[in-house]
Amino acid sequence: MPLIEVERKTNVVLLLLMSILGLTAVFQAGYSHEMVYYSYLVVVPLTMYYLLKGIPSNSFSVVLHLPILCFLFFSAISLIWTININESLGELYKLVFYLLLYYLAGAYLKEKDVEKLVAAVLIIGTFIALLGILLFLLVHSRRIISVFNNPNPFGMYLAMLSLAGIGIYLHGAKNRWLAVSLVIITDALVLTGSRGSLLAYAIAFPILLLFVPREQLFGKCQKAFLLFFVVAISTFIISSVAPWLQNLGLNFNFLNQLVIRDSSLESTSVVGRLAFWKVAWNMIMARPFTGFGLGTYHIAYNSFRNDDKWWALFAHNNYLQIWAETGIFTLLSFLAFFFLFYLFAVSQIKAVRKTGIYQGILAAGFAFLLHTFVDFTWNIPTVTILFWTFLGCVTALQSPEHHYFAEGRRHPSHCLAAALIFIFLLGSGQQLLAYRVALLGEKAQDAGEHQEAINQYQLACRIFPYRAEYFGKQSENYYDLYLESKDPVLLDQAVNLRQKAINLSPYEYENYGILGRILWDEGRRDEAEKYLRQAVHLGGFTPTPFLNLGYFYLSQEKFAEAERVLSQGLAQSIFAYRNAPGSGEKTRVTEAQVQMHLGLAIIYHSQELYNKEKEQLQSILRLDPHNSVAQRQLDKFQQE
Repeated sequence: MPLIEVERKTNVVLLLLMSILGLTAVFQAGYSHEMVYYSYLVVVPLTMYYLLKGIPSNSFSVVLHLPILCFLFFSAISLIWTININESLGELYKLVFYLLLYYLAGAYLKEKDVEKLVAAVLIIGTFIALLGILLFLLVHSRRIISVFNNPNPFGMYLAMLSLAGIGIYLHGAKNRWLAVSLVIITDALVLTGSRGSLLAYAIAFPILLLFVPREQLFGKCQKAFLLFFVVAISTFIISSVAPWLQNLGLNFNFLNQLVIRDSSLESTSVVGRLAFWKVAWNMIMARPFTGFGLGTYHIAYNSFRNDDKWWALFAHNNYLQIWAETGIFTLLSFLAFFFLFYLFAVSQIKAVRKTGIYQGILAAGFAFLLHTFVDFTWNIPTVTILFWTFLGCVTALQSPEHHYFAEGRRHPSHCLAAALIFIFLLGSGQQLLAYRVALLGEKAQDAGEHQEAINQYQLACRIFPYRAEYFGKQSENYYDLYLESKDPVLLDQAVNLRQKAINLSPYEYENYGILGRILWDEGRRDEAEKYLRQAVHLGGFTPTPFLNLGYFYLSQEKFAEAERVLSQGLAQSIFAYRNAPGSGEKTRVTEAQVQMHLGLAIIYHSQELYNKEKEQLQSILRLDPHNSVAQRQLDKFQQE
């Protein structure tokens, strides 16, 4: 068995990992990253090729990785009872992708490859951090996010890079450019204002000094102190100079165009996190062993929310979210793997040759795991890809007793693994192809070509029959055709397809509300009320369901019920506005508020409560000063 690796000109795995880490970081690092799916289509075939060809690889401990395989298995079987199979499949494919990156890094990277990979991500991270600092200096002095959509995951991304780089800095030879890079990255970390990232960073930092001989410890602490001193001074200078630069009146808005901000997720307070955790706990109490399905926390949220102002896509605690979505056994498997991984990894610190980079990426991974206790970093692919790649690098760097190139021969387990990931590749391709076809349907619908849109959406449903939106879009186009022709067959199609959408995702409110409106317009009031009420129940503080149900009661002159629903909707809409992710969503909330005030004004006018009517009209003008209906009615009051 050869212990000396055969030198190859190019390591394809290294190039692939560099490309993925770079592209996912640079192109708007949000929580939904299309680049992940295209990377998946490259990673899976490459992994299959390596497995089936019996390419020599670093050894993996089977016992150590049993828990993570159990984690994947329990996550996968949640597909049986998930409340939204499309979301669960998408998250499952993402999990497989992360684990394949871990496998490729751990099995096929050499020590020199790991050094090159870490150097590459430090360079990329430096430029991303520098962009954030420039935006802070020249455009607006607020928590920086650079190309990310939230400062907290960005903070953890920078924290991981800083720890990895400081590991090299403390244990390696002096490198001026590395020191400059670390100052920029760590400055940006501070300017994100992410307390969770800074706390995780501080707790993980001692890993960099584990097993350092006593006679060297003071010197390394001195180097670290000097670096942090420079960071503190430079951060102070940046914060002091920024207002002066911005007051010069120079136009640096072109920097803002490099990033997308309108739909950025807002950071939440400690109180908000407690609310999200309480919702997760409510879900856990309802299904402690099975959960509601991988990736469904946000879908089930409103059914378990507290009556407060909060809503979130994620639980801001990955451990509670795993339990809520996939059950206790999945969580235990997850915890068992990382406990064993870090127990073994720490025991190998004295044995590895590249101590600095090894301890740096080990500390970076630990900081990530700590941060996921208080934030949604796990759900940001850019940061999670970096985490799993770093874990693979830890495996690649471990001591010669547990790190060697195996003989190039194919094992039966390799064939089984290749077959499984091929199935996942087909599934991911199926989902992506259907999505692309649906985009053609959306384009046809926007052009008013309803029959062509129906054809495209039908094809998307045949390719991937598990996404409620595709059935909903078919229904929408059938109903538009029905309105033109009044053909009852088209109406039946619209209703049946909308019901299919509800069956595929029974915890989402939109389809209930739309079907309720269709049935209301067709005079089927009893059925309509049932769906409209369910939309309110599942919609949380979203104003549209309240608006629809309120006007439904108003149309039947059920003034008491209409007043109650519309008043409740207005009270909840304050929270909807606060949580709306961008200016477009906030505008839609305001428009719904105007309509609810108008509905209340109509009620009070019918009941001859003119003072209350006047209050509602004045509220409309505060929201929309140019509203002609409210202004005209107020003018009548003044004339009288």
